[in-house]
Amino acid sequence: MTEREKLQLKRRVDYYQRKLSRYKTWLSKAAQLLEASKIIEAKIKNDFDALKNSGTAEKTGRLPFGLLEIHSLLVGFAIENSLKAKWVKINCRGSKNEMLTHSKLPKEIHGHNLLLLAGKVGLKLSADECEWLNRLSEYLKWAARYPVPVEAKDLKPRLLSGSDLSKSNNLVFALNQRLWRKQLL
Repeated sequence: MTEREKLQLKRRVDYYQRKLSRYKTWLSKAAQLLEASKIIEAKIKNDFDALKNSGTAEKTGRLPFGLLEIHSLLVGFAIENSLKAKWVKINCRGSKNEMLTHSKLPKEIHGHNLLLLAGKVGLKLSADECEWLNRLSEYLKWAARYPVPVEAKDLKPRLLSGSDLSKSNNLVFALNQRLWRKQLL
C-alpha cells in the first residue's frame, strides 16, 4: 500500500469513527426513514380508502399490495437506528471527544434483531411491543426485501392490515419517548 493509499484509508477510518460515534447522526437517519415512511403511509391510506369506496376491500381490512411491507421496513429501520443511537450514546459517554475506535460496525449493534438491540440498551418492553419488534425484524431481514426467506422454516403467515400503520406509529412514539425522554424524533 502506498503512502497516499494509507493516508486515504486513515481519513476514511477517521470519518467512519466520527459518524459511528455521533448518536445524533443515527437519530437523523431514523428521522429520515420515518419521513419516508410517512410518504408511503399517505399513499397506503389513499389506496385503502379508494378500495373501501369502490366496495372491493376485503372485510378483514387487509391491503392487497406490498406498500405496507415497505412501510414496515422503513419504520423498522428507523427503530433500529434509534436503538443503535442509544447504544452509541451509552458507549461514547465521557469526554466530548471520546469516540468509538472501530473501523467496522461493533458486533453489539450489528444485525437487524430489534428485540436484541432493545435489550442491549436496557429498554423494558411489554409483550405486545416484543411481538411487534419481532414482526418488524422479519421485515428488516427478508419479508419486505425478498419474496422468500433463506430457509423455508422461516416462512410464517403474515397478515397485514390498515391498523398496522397506527400500531407502527404508536410503537415508534412509545419507544422513542422511553429512549430519549424529551428528545423525540
